[in-house]
Formats: sequence, structure tokens, C-alpha cells
Amino acid sequence: MPLPVPKTRPLSFKERFELVSESVDMYHKHLLGYVYTMTNQWQDAENIVQNVWKFVIVYFKDDQLGHGHLPLLRRKAYQLFIDHYREKQRKPAIPTDQLPEYRSVKTAPEAYTDAEELRLKAVFFEQYPGIELSDGQKEVIWLHGRYGFTHMEIAEKTGTAASTIGDWIKLGRKRIAEYLSEGGK
Repeated sequence: MPLPVPKTRPLSFKERFELVSESVDMYHKHLLGYVYTMTNQWQDAENIVQNVWKFVIVYFKDDQLGHGHLPLLRRKAYQLFIDHYREKQRKPAIPTDQLPEYRSVKTAPEAYTDAEELRLKAVFFEQYPGIELSDGQKEVIWLHGRYGFTHMEIAEKTGTAASTIGDWIKLGRKRIAEYLSEGGK
């Protein structure tokens, strides 16, 4: 049969404060140096250590106060450093109200029907009247440029070999570049 543990009375706030004051006298410089090695900022280190002492006063149990509890204090300091670091990471470097405004780039309107899609495709190729491409080549360039399909995806959609798709895209780019370099003649 285990022996009953004698109950001790809880410490008063004054007694707790005296024990914490002893801990501050013994460990504050050590904790400050420890936290500084992690933050490399004296102000941040001091703020974290002050939060450690606040936590100790409020939440530590009576038997955790006083000298001999440096590992526990270091552990709490490390936890508060992690919280501080994460909070710092969440904040933007520039407040959002100071960010410059960028105008949005006009994009081609989305087609909702097949007829509208065919019209957009026709308008695109009307801008390059001098280039000579077959309907299959135009379709490949359209699928690649408009939707960003890969060569394999286009090959599956059109039934053409992927290597041929790559050749047609290169040819289309070359002819459009020649057209533009000649001034659109």
C-alpha cells in the first residue's frame, strides 16, 4: 500500500513572485543569450524572454518555480521563439495597402459555344494573312497556344503523332515570326 502524499498548501502570489524573481536573477541573462542566438535581434530576444517570465508567473506549477528548472525555461523560450518566428513569417514584407497597382492584362474572351470558339480562331488567324498553314497545322497551333495543351494531349485529340505536332508548332512559330519581322506584309 503506497504511503499517502502529504498535501501542501498552494503558494500565495507573493511567494510565487519571490521564487520567480530568484529565477529571473539567476537565469535571465542566460535565457536572453540563448534566445538571441536564435533571433539575432536583441529586441526580439528581450520580448521573447519577457513573455517567458509572464508565462512562468501565470502558468508554472508551484513545484516548477525557483532554481533548478533551467531546462524547462529553455524549452518554453524555444516554444515562444517558434511562435514568434511563425508570426513573423506570416506578415508581408510590404503592407498590402502600399503595394503598387498593376493593370490586368487583357485576355481573349472565353468562348461559350463552338460557334464562338470557331469565330475566335478565325479572328486569330486573320491577323496573319500571309502565313501558309494547313487546317490541321492551324488546329494544332490553336490548341497549343489557346489552351496550353502538351504535344501528347494534342496528339490524342487530333490523332496525329506527337513528333509531328512538335514539328507543326515549330513551323507555325517560325512562319508567324517571319510574318512579324517583315512588318506584317
